[in-house]
Amino acid sequence: ADARRLVAGLMPCDDRQSIQDFVPVLCELMSEYSPGQLDERGLAEALANMVERRCDVFSQAQVKEVVATFEHSVDQAILDQHLDDRDSDPDPLFDPGPDEEDAAEDEDAQDLWRGAPGARGG
Repeated sequence: ADARRLVAGLMPCDDRQSIQDFVPVLCELMSEYSPGQLDERGLAEALANMVERRCDVFSQAQVKEVVATFEHSVDQAILDQHLDDRDSDPDPLFDPGPDEEDAAEDEDAQDLWRGAPGARGG
């Protein structure tokens, strides 16, 4: 929230070197927040959006650097979540579908059904 106020308060007449020195600070903030926490990710996204809108203060390269750092953090969070999900216990309510044994049992049941008196196709 403080970084957003700082970005909002920058003026086009501010020292270019100071703004250039501020970009790595913004990138560090983007890479250190916890993207798994939706509230933190929302604040980081709002900051990245604000930097994008401040083309009167930031150069295109600076905007790209900040936004790319934010996007990388989100991508990393998705990858981390996927890895965590894979390592965790499976959901007891999730049915992944029939395995080979279930499929063989189904075929046996269908064969019996087809061979029953009065069954279609038998």
